[in-house]
Amino acid sequence: MPAARSWYIIAQRYFYGNPKLMPEQTAAAPDLCITPRALLETHLLQAPVIHPDGVRVAFTATDTDFHDSSRRSFLWIAEWPLPSGSDVEEELPEPEDLARRITWQRDGAHSPRWSPDGRWLAFLSARPEENGKEEDEEEHTPMRLWVMHMEGGEPFCPCAFTEDVEEYAWEPGSESLIAMLVQPLPKPVAAYRRTQRTDEYIDPVEEPAEKRPRQFWRIDIAARKATLLATADAGALEFALSPEGDRIAWITNHTGEPNDYHLSEIEMLNLKTNVKQKICERPGGKSCLRWSPDGSALAYLSWLQYDLSYSRTSIFLMKTPPHENGMEPPAWLQDFPNACPLEPYTPQDWDHDVQEIEWSKTEGALYAITLEGTGTGLARIAEKTEMLPISADADRCDLCISPESGRMVWVEQSSNSLPELVMRTPEGETRTITALNADFLRKYRLPRQKVVRWKAPDGLEIEGVLTLPDAEGPAPLVLQLHGGPHGRSANTLLSYSMHPAWAAAGYAVLRPNYRGSEGYGNAFGTANRRDLGGGDYQDVMAGVDWCIEQGIALPHKLGVMGGSYGGYLTNWIIGHTSRFAGAVSLFGIFHLQTDYSNSALSRWDNDYLGAYYWEDEEIYRRLSPGTYLQNIQTPTLIVHGQDDDNTTLANSREMYQALRHRGVTTRFVHYPREGHGLQEPNHRLDEMRRCMAWLDRYVLHAGSEPAVLRTGDAQEREGLTLIVTRAETASFTGAEQKEGMALLEVSFTIHSALPYPSTYLLSLDRITLEQEGEHLPAAGTGAEVHGARILIEGSKIYTLQHPHPETGAVGFGFSAVFCVGETKGMGRVHIADFAPVEVCWWGEELESAPDAGEDSAEG
Repeated sequence: MPAARSWYIIAQRYFYGNPKLMPEQTAAAPDLCITPRALLETHLLQAPVIHPDGVRVAFTATDTDFHDSSRRSFLWIAEWPLPSGSDVEEELPEPEDLARRITWQRDGAHSPRWSPDGRWLAFLSARPEENGKEEDEEEHTPMRLWVMHMEGGEPFCPCAFTEDVEEYAWEPGSESLIAMLVQPLPKPVAAYRRTQRTDEYIDPVEEPAEKRPRQFWRIDIAARKATLLATADAGALEFALSPEGDRIAWITNHTGEPNDYHLSEIEMLNLKTNVKQKICERPGGKSCLRWSPDGSALAYLSWLQYDLSYSRTSIFLMKTPPHENGMEPPAWLQDFPNACPLEPYTPQDWDHDVQEIEWSKTEGALYAITLEGTGTGLARIAEKTEMLPISADADRCDLCISPESGRMVWVEQSSNSLPELVMRTPEGETRTITALNADFLRKYRLPRQKVVRWKAPDGLEIEGVLTLPDAEGPAPLVLQLHGGPHGRSANTLLSYSMHPAWAAAGYAVLRPNYRGSEGYGNAFGTANRRDLGGGDYQDVMAGVDWCIEQGIALPHKLGVMGGSYGGYLTNWIIGHTSRFAGAVSLFGIFHLQTDYSNSALSRWDNDYLGAYYWEDEEIYRRLSPGTYLQNIQTPTLIVHGQDDDNTTLANSREMYQALRHRGVTTRFVHYPREGHGLQEPNHRLDEMRRCMAWLDRYVLHAGSEPAVLRTGDAQEREGLTLIVTRAETASFTGAEQKEGMALLEVSFTIHSALPYPSTYLLSLDRITLEQEGEHLPAAGTGAEVHGARILIEGSKIYTLQHPHPETGAVGFGFSAVFCVGETKGMGRVHIADFAPVEVCWWGEELESAPDAGEDSAEG
């Protein structure tokens, strides 16, 4: 795969088709502002697979658990139309009524697959074995294959391998599956290494890391027995089983090293003759390997220019060695040459990046999801290549086609909807068949969002997504830069940067698709080769100028932020202009030689610069943001994951140290257990709070403390520091719970760093909650007695804090409880003489986020 410097951009979908299937609208318009937590609460739908009956669709939905700061995916089934015998005949049901959840284990489930006869549903999960055997706490819990019968009963694991099952496929008879996994270590070797690690504390990390071969196993469902079929090399990445079940094809880079993504080939094993052979030696990364329905050809995705990982992702077709299956290939495949293709199948003038491909057995055609600027399209490839008449305003992924009915399903999102499943019939009718995120659309005001275009200085047209705040007129602007650079910003509600939350906070947000982005053709996608920070910098600055000229942005209130390559571009921008009042650099690149020397995907630097640093030292120096350090004056927040092996922590630490010693206002925050982009939900909330607080201070308030702060922000008054730590609805033993009302507990700490000259008294009547201009008094304070949470009611409650007898400092925690009329809401808490703090609550307890490692320096 290409080593793109991009961070995860969350997918979502557009409610499309029959208006009766739109989520039911409430009488009142949505009134809640979108917050980072609200965006993290959305369900992320993935991996839909259609049952052989063409009616049922199994898929996964990932939910966020803030209690232990994790994400978990569960299996769901949606049905369209309703099963026979349903009493719903005249009115079409709402999508809310079409889906039901079928797994509940906290260990999660993913990658569902129906058996060909439809009796079984298989999936992968790291749940413990059904016999209750506990896993060794020191050992990795493997990802195992599970199977459930659709007539009922508990899922079972037909074979408990000691290594992760990485890929699997059903065999045609529905009695067995084929799974690919890493070859296990011999038991004595595994035991010896475990003893070294746990008893002798010998746990070195050796590079290059050991790469073990992959194995293919046949798993018999009834016998619950596995048989080894074949062993491939350590580089096997994904495999595809032929429709007859007699051949396995897989993609391999032979070494298993992630940096060898450009060396991929395709190999095939005939299970009847046990003959293995290379069938495609064309270099370049490969993915999405798919057999034609008759088994006569393989389709896959690769780069148009095999030596450029960011050239156009294109469709390649190749015939496989002859076989007998009694099926006649489609006419357009019969004339296809047998040789390994060097050029894509699609016409030369069909300049579209392809995201996914799937075959239609009923048509003998290949379908592809294509990237179309900020959206996606759907193409049909057969005798000719044509785009289907379907809106490109939506973003789509995870295409699945039923081999029996020809129905299609995918996950879809847009600028006014969140991820849902959309089904398309062979007649071209499309319907939304889920509404897992409908509640969000009912409650939260969506921002105004549109696709905009402007001209770069050299005349090239650039496209971007503009998200606007509620208020009309010029607004503070945040320039948000995507990664890659061969990535893109889609016209959707969800993104890593959470742009709707910024709009809700009063910012205009511009997300440009600068040159080098995907979705705009091969020439555009490869335009910044050996020119990083050149044309793309001009593109984004022209977009900022356009926003100012159009009366969208305030020229003196500009902020910039980006992650991965977007972090590189952020670092480059603040070294070339002082126009931005504040910057946030997220896991970006500061020095290219440092990046190459530390990254697990170091070939990226050679791909874009055309040389290694010892071959062309000058281009590494000239295109490094750190070369222009002396120009940086912008207050900069730097954020990174401590386990990032892509753009490693060294990049951000180098930047932080240099800015700090130059006296530039900076802060460096890094998070444990996080890789390239943060994943733990509570880390994400903390990251967003810090980013918004930083730009609030430096973009909105020119470096001064904002008039209103957020939960988690620290503020100082007369030697005391206040931090509102959480705001959550709570229940108390013995407290009356009125219908339609909730008890909101706001917890905070107050402390002094230096000796405090006197005792400090805080009365509960000096704490209020402001909602819509009204100030609600506190009803009491929360306390814990012998493990029970109780509410102490009254307005005359106070806390009197004496300075510590040795240090002279004060420090304490306290809470105020308010009676609010909703389980979800927003307000401002006023505590004594401190600035008000914005709080949001969601009707469930939120445990505090894990601490982030932090260094700071104020210049």
